[in-house]
Amino acid sequence: MKSLNKKTKLLFLALTGGFLWPLISKAQIFVPQIEGLGELSLEEMIGNIIQIALGFLGLIALIIILYGGFIWMTSGGNEEKITKAKNILKAGVIGLVIILASYIIASFVLGIIQDATDPSGGEGGEDCIAGECTGCNFICGSDGNSFYDESVCNSSLWCGGDDDDPFNFLSTWHSPTGDSVSTCSMIQVAFNNDLNEVTVNDENFKFYLCLDEICLDKKDKTAEGEIIVEGNILQFIMNENYQINSLYLVDIKQKGVTDVDGNSLAQALDWTFRTAGTDDDTPA
Repeated sequence: MKSLNKKTKLLFLALTGGFLWPLISKAQIFVPQIEGLGELSLEEMIGNIIQIALGFLGLIALIIILYGGFIWMTSGGNEEKITKAKNILKAGVIGLVIILASYIIASFVLGIIQDATDPSGGEGGEDCIAGECTGCNFICGSDGNSFYDESVCNSSLWCGGDDDDPFNFLSTWHSPTGDSVSTCSMIQVAFNNDLNEVTVNDENFKFYLCLDEICLDKKDKTAEGEIIVEGNILQFIMNENYQINSLYLVDIKQKGVTDVDGNSLAQALDWTFRTAGTDDDTPA
């Protein structure tokens, strides 16, 4: 009987080792690797911390379940040991359920926060449906990104006005974008017609430093830079470099800025970008 129990223990240890070894050797299953920590946004950093914590707790719960199974397999019919094993297994399973539920809830909440902290939307947005209009003269491509094409999406539904005289004055591209922008980058916006320079001023063009992750609280920095108009290109150059690891918002009003023919913008333009974690003097 003792020999059988010994063989059972060895078999259990072999099976447990075979099951755990690939998980341990690839520890990122339980403990995700964080690369480029300085470039992560706040919500991404919080998400990684939660994922790591839940990963460790999940590993502990798994070990508890395996420990309960080990006690049961080696109980030798002892009712006291079997009862103890059942209680351990029950606790381990309840723990795993709680951890799984916590992960689902955390992922859902963080997903909502991440969507809320990307107010750029609109032009150039991702994950649109191929062939559908996403704005005035913007259509979704096969890669899930919208792009400018003056021959499409130009009805009054998308461009305002009426079908005989739609508002077709709009931006065709803008920069910088992304989450690791050089701290000395120039802001540039191109339009499909030359700008009326007189209408481009600090009332219609705004540049903000966001004081929270969804830019509800923000500081107007327009006066700390220079607005330059050259044909159909609008440029804004800050007098000093941007702050590192900071979120900025560019906001161009629909009513106010006009082209040389007196047409107002078909739609307002706003987008955000985040600066890199280090200061530099090389525009990117």
